[in-house]
Amino acid sequence: WAGSKLCFECHKDLGTKITSNKIKHEPVESDCLTCHNPHASKDNTKLLIAQAPSLCLDCHDPNKGTFKSQHVNYPVQTANCSSCHNPHGSNSKGMLYDNVHQPLAKRMCKQCHEDPASATPFATLKAGYELCQGCHYDMVNDTFNKDRLHWPLADKTGCLNCHSPHASSEKNLLEAPMIQVCGNCHSDTIARQERSLTKHQPIADGECASCHSVHSSNNQFILNEASTVDLCGQCHDWQTHSTHPIGNEVVDPRNPNLNLDCLSCHRTHGTQYKHFLYYETTNDLCIQCHTKYRR
Repeated sequence: WAGSKLCFECHKDLGTKITSNKIKHEPVESDCLTCHNPHASKDNTKLLIAQAPSLCLDCHDPNKGTFKSQHVNYPVQTANCSSCHNPHGSNSKGMLYDNVHQPLAKRMCKQCHEDPASATPFATLKAGYELCQGCHYDMVNDTFNKDRLHWPLADKTGCLNCHSPHASSEKNLLEAPMIQVCGNCHSDTIARQERSLTKHQPIADGECASCHSVHSSNNQFILNEASTVDLCGQCHDWQTHSTHPIGNEVVDPRNPNLNLDCLSCHRTHGTQYKHFLYYETTNDLCIQCHTKYRR
């Protein structure tokens, strides 16, 4: 454990998870250096000594009968083991990630994939969201009935742009924590929040879905509410926040096509000023509309 304890001085969260797992992975229990190079790795991600599956096959014999039966005769010795199994151990049978997709849990691989004897056993029976629609029909149907679609769903990869098809450490089978998944495309937004003088709590918590519908919406920016005032009002009591009139009946004097709402003064993903304001001081903000007070 001397080597692992040294690693856990930096990788504290991972160390805590590894030690608390009910199902242990013996190489991890022995030493992190069983799988990782501590200094550098030229060709492999995550400082691995080798990539899966070759790394895993150093210990696991795919020719054993139990190995084949457990994997329903699919040639997983050619696949990425970590798409289903957590190499650091888990609380799920078979050392699967803690959240398991039901077809995998029930070993119903052929519900999504071709037969294991096929020339292309890992090929899916349908592409993109059409495959997932077989089980998640209501969700997919509801998603496509809305006015604004989150583009990853329409992409040829579909649901797999955000979700793991087999198992995941994250709820809803997300590929990674939500802030990372969203940040794969919206890195500029995440970077702006990090630079922001005041942090917006939902983003700081990595919960983009607090404000946005992740699949589709009838609202601008795929927001959960049509009214920004209603959306922000779920956390902020705007009626006591300010005596300034806002809402559908209040026209923005800078643009008669817009109403005054929370976004008229605040940028929800942050600015370089306090309270997400667009300007450094309250006076600088107010005189954008109240022009008669400009010097």
